[in-house]
Amino acid sequence: MGAISGFEFPRKNLYDYTINVIEINEEDALPDDFIVGTVWGELDSMDMSATPKVLVDRSYFTAELTEEEINILAILMK
Repeated sequence: MGAISGFEFPRKNLYDYTINVIEINEEDALPDDFIVGTVWGELDSMDMSATPKVLVDRSYFTAELTEEEINILAILMK
């Protein structure tokens, strides 16, 4: 979000985005999911087969960004 303000002349509205962080079981995470963290304290300490829940960021821009726009945002984030 901090990189958006450094993008001088975007062709699309970069401020039109949806933040979507969900809690799912770790085994339900998709290969492209960005796992933000693990939810601790909900597992039964005696059940060693239980998998923890994780927080997954599935946020997105409403507009379809080009590869160039994605690269500019990535450089600004760095």
